[in-house]
Amino acid sequence: MDLVSQILNVFTVYDYLTEAIVASVCHPRYVLDAATLGAEIATVPYAALQPSAHRRGDRSLPQGLGRGVEITWHE
Repeated sequence: MDLVSQILNVFTVYDYLTEAIVASVCHPRYVLDAATLGAEIATVPYAALQPSAHRRGDRSLPQGLGRGVEITWHE
Protein backbone atom coordinates (compact mmCIF):
# COMPACT_ATOMS: atom_id res chain seq x y z
CA MET A 1 0.00 0.00 0.00
CA ASP A 2 3.03 2.28 0.27
CA LEU A 3 3.24 2.42 -3.53
CA VAL A 4 -0.44 3.34 -3.79
CA SER A 5 0.10 6.08 -1.23
CA GLN A 6 3.08 7.47 -3.13
CA ILE A 7 1.25 7.45 -6.46
CA LEU A 8 -1.81 9.17 -5.01
CA ASN A 9 0.47 11.75 -3.40
CA VAL A 10 2.03 12.55 -6.80
CA PHE A 11 -1.44 12.95 -8.32
CA THR A 12 -2.39 15.33 -5.51
CA VAL A 13 0.81 17.39 -5.59
CA TYR A 14 0.64 17.92 -9.36
CA ASP A 15 -3.15 18.36 -9.33
CA TYR A 16 -3.88 15.52 -11.77
CA LEU A 17 -7.56 14.72 -12.19
CA THR A 18 -7.56 10.95 -11.81
CA GLU A 19 -9.42 8.05 -10.26
CA ALA A 20 -7.38 5.39 -8.51
CA ILE A 21 -8.08 1.67 -8.87
CA VAL A 22 -6.36 -0.69 -6.44
CA ALA A 23 -6.39 -4.10 -8.11
CA SER A 24 -6.45 -7.60 -6.68
CA VAL A 25 -6.59 -6.65 -3.01
CA CYS A 26 -5.69 -9.85 -1.15
CA HIS A 27 -6.85 -9.07 2.41
CA PRO A 28 -9.82 -7.24 3.96
CA ARG A 29 -7.43 -4.92 5.79
CA TYR A 30 -6.15 -3.65 2.43
CA VAL A 31 -9.72 -2.78 1.41
CA LEU A 32 -9.80 -0.38 4.35
CA ASP A 33 -6.32 0.92 3.49
CA ALA A 34 -7.31 1.55 -0.14
CA ALA A 35 -10.43 3.45 0.92
CA THR A 36 -8.50 5.46 3.50
CA LEU A 37 -5.88 6.44 0.92
CA GLY A 38 -8.60 7.68 -1.43
CA ALA A 39 -8.85 4.95 -4.04
CA GLU A 40 -12.20 5.08 -5.81
CA ILE A 41 -12.23 1.36 -6.73
CA ALA A 42 -10.66 -1.77 -5.26
CA THR A 43 -10.96 -5.16 -6.92
CA VAL A 44 -11.08 -7.98 -4.39
CA PRO A 45 -11.21 -11.71 -5.14
CA TYR A 46 -14.18 -13.29 -3.36
CA ALA A 47 -11.91 -15.85 -1.68
CA ALA A 48 -9.93 -13.05 -0.03
CA LEU A 49 -13.03 -12.05 1.93
CA GLN A 50 -13.65 -15.50 3.37
CA PRO A 51 -12.69 -15.98 7.05
CA SER A 52 -10.63 -19.09 6.28
CA ALA A 53 -8.42 -17.10 3.94
CA HIS A 54 -6.83 -15.08 6.75
CA ARG A 55 -4.31 -16.23 9.28
CA ARG A 56 -5.43 -13.75 11.92
CA GLY A 57 -8.97 -15.10 11.98
CA ASP A 58 -10.70 -12.02 10.58
CA ARG A 59 -14.42 -12.73 10.29
CA SER A 60 -15.52 -9.99 7.93
CA LEU A 61 -14.59 -6.74 6.27
CA PRO A 62 -13.05 -4.18 8.60
CA GLN A 63 -15.55 -1.89 10.28
CA GLY A 64 -15.49 1.81 9.55
CA LEU A 65 -14.95 1.77 5.78
CA GLY A 66 -16.67 5.12 5.79
CA ARG A 67 -19.41 6.70 3.75
CA GLY A 68 -19.29 6.40 0.00
CA VAL A 69 -17.69 2.95 -0.07
CA GLU A 70 -19.78 0.50 -2.02
CA ILE A 71 -19.17 -3.22 -2.01
CA THR A 72 -20.55 -5.13 -4.99
CA TRP A 73 -20.35 -8.92 -5.06
CA HIS A 74 -19.76 -10.64 -8.39
CA GLU A 75 -20.06 -14.41 -8.33
